[in-house]
Amino acid sequence: MATQVIRYSIAVAAFVFTVTFGWFVVQNYELDKVRLTGFYWVAQFNVEQKGSEARQITYVDLTGRQVTRSAGEIYADAEMRDLYMRYNANAKQFAFLALLPTCIAFALVLGVFALVGRSLKNEEHVRGARLVSQRDLKAWSRRKWREYERKFGKGSKSGPRYTLASIEFGRVAV
Repeated sequence: MATQVIRYSIAVAAFVFTVTFGWFVVQNYELDKVRLTGFYWVAQFNVEQKGSEARQITYVDLTGRQVTRSAGEIYADAEMRDLYMRYNANAKQFAFLALLPTCIAFALVLGVFALVGRSLKNEEHVRGARLVSQRDLKAWSRRKWREYERKFGKGSKSGPRYTLASIEFGRVAV
């Protein structure tokens, strides 16, 4: 039960983080500039990791023109690097800011489950089943058998009545 509570709390927290971070991005980023930062990242990867500065990359710039440049030229472009650095720093800041509502949501969901879990009594339902005492279950079973015998007669069931902890199974249980 505790693992389900933790798992559900984490799922709610992840949802809240995603929504909050997405809201920050939508409010503060321009799609064309985000696309440029992606091309700058590809150029940076080609230059720093693969060593292929000559690889040609085709993209649409901010004026709407299609441009083909080498990875080395894009990597050396100061405007694209500044845009990439600014958007990258903003993304890290947005992720940090999104953690606050995420932690609050996690604590609230966990707290609600803790309060509900403590308030459960023996007579309340857990996962669709009602928890009852042995005495109550035995009385319920006797009552059902009496109704059955009234309806069909006392000798209508020919087989033995099976019991568990001195409680007879219902007539349709076996």
